[in-house]
Amino acid sequence: MLEKLFSTIQRSNRKTIEDVDGRPYSTVLLTPVPEPTPETFGLNTLAGIRDYIVANVDCLITSELMLHVVSPVRVDLVSKLVGSFEQRKTYLQANFGQALFQFDTYYGHEDFIIGMHSRFLETEDRQWVLKYVGGFSETASKDYEDDGVTQRTTVRRGLGSAKIDVEMVKNPCSLKPFRTFPDVDQPESDFLFRIRPSGEGVPPGCGLFEADGGAWKLVAIGNIAKWLGENVPDVAVIA
Repeated sequence: MLEKLFSTIQRSNRKTIEDVDGRPYSTVLLTPVPEPTPETFGLNTLAGIRDYIVANVDCLITSELMLHVVSPVRVDLVSKLVGSFEQRKTYLQANFGQALFQFDTYYGHEDFIIGMHSRFLETEDRQWVLKYVGGFSETASKDYEDDGVTQRTTVRRGLGSAKIDVEMVKNPCSLKPFRTFPDVDQPESDFLFRIRPSGEGVPPGCGLFEADGGAWKLVAIGNIAKWLGENVPDVAVIA
């Protein structure tokens, strides 16, 4: 009984090639065994890529290499197609790993101010946002107005000032957050600045919402490609 079952299983697992409508098909799934590839070396800056290629400790042939700008936060150094399976070896990968400001969400008053100071470059609109948020009065949430297009709330005029006015939120705001490698210029783009009332006596929450449709990513990728082309001229750059 067991011998008959074993024989049946063997026959069912035996690979054969069948011809169907003039095309060959295998009766079992075949999984290719690709050639081994080197462990990918990790970096965090574009300058690190340049230094690796210039030092060339692994004796690579630069004419057979390609720098692929995958995104504003990732660049790969890969080989040409090699082997019978036409693989690409990824020798190194640079990732922008800095903590980013979280868009499309609301921050508490203090956290928002800290984020604006630490994760944005100086612009005229950044200065306005910080001044506006820093001027929230104790009654800001209570006096908050929003008609779906325009927002208003009470703010103090000047440090320590007792004078309080109702001021309209400025939109859009043109800002330069840290979103790509520090080796290149950070793209400037438009954001919607929104406030949301909190409890009584608590300053409103604040949020920034991207308003450029992701166009900044193309600018950042272009900036990276330009930097690599100028600093690593012997390697092809694909962006």
